[in-house]
Amino acid sequence: MRLFLVLMCLVVVLPLFSEGAQEETEGPSWPERPVTVIVPYSAGGGTDAVARVVAEELQKEYQVPFNVVNRTGGSGVIGHTAIANAKPDGYTIGLATFSSTTFKWFGSSDVTYEDYTPIALFNIDSTAILVNSDSKYTSLNQLLDDIKNNPGEVKMATPIGAGHHLAFSNLLDQLGIDPNNLNVVPVAGGAIILQELAAGGVDVGPSTLPEAAGMIEGGKVRPLAVLSSERNSSYPDLPTAEEETGLAIQGGTWRGLVGPKGMPAEVTQKLMASMERIYNEPKFQEALSSRGYGLSYLEGEDFYDFMKDMFEANGRILKKLDLIE
Repeated sequence: MRLFLVLMCLVVVLPLFSEGAQEETEGPSWPERPVTVIVPYSAGGGTDAVARVVAEELQKEYQVPFNVVNRTGGSGVIGHTAIANAKPDGYTIGLATFSSTTFKWFGSSDVTYEDYTPIALFNIDSTAILVNSDSKYTSLNQLLDDIKNNPGEVKMATPIGAGHHLAFSNLLDQLGIDPNNLNVVPVAGGAIILQELAAGGVDVGPSTLPEAAGMIEGGKVRPLAVLSSERNSSYPDLPTAEEETGLAIQGGTWRGLVGPKGMPAEVTQKLMASMERIYNEPKFQEALSSRGYGLSYLEGEDFYDFMKDMFEANGRILKKLDLIE
């Protein structure tokens, strides 16, 4: 009789124990509390603007706050590092940008693409090659021939080591033209590039088409080509660099959603699926394109490979430009 009672107790208790163990193993469903979205730049800038669009859409989908936090400083180093060093539980994610592929080369941080869980690239602002509206150059190939054959004569305004500088330098390098043939005039930002071009102080300047739109429409500057995989819908007559040179190449600045390395696979998969849905919504694409931001999508391993390729290409070009050892 005693043995029978013991066995009956086990029959009752064991299922309860097993159920409790299963619940403990599975854990709570993500997200059960607010998620922090780190932006490495100040409020009101381009990266902040697109981050808030993404955060708003994620908040609608998951019904918990996705709070944008601006972690500024060090030309993006502090914010990018904060994302990489966050607890990899899915409650801190952020926007990685082009700058993250140059930190290690410049010695400003050891953070690289390897320190992130890639979620989704959703924006590339392709580099456009611009000249003064009265320039003698009427095609990209004319400009490239002059750079190749007359070292030091073609002046280009650009922030040294910035995304568009490296993109155009990479184009030259891939075509077998020494990027040091350019006579680079260092400037502080994109607006000054356009001012220098319009004033005739330099021969060429790399920028984005949206940033240069006012100057283009005002007849001050003229684009020769864009470093993109396809033509820009707002400038359908403008060729790509590939159409001009035969070289398939893209270049420019970009933004994508990442988390710290080691995030749970189920959380990453959820965010990837969400970002794909969000990206394909017409209202999201309109929100970015109306602000002048280029649309391009890669997720997971493809995004990781993109960051890796950018990191390696930038290192190679920076060395050729003698900007690093």
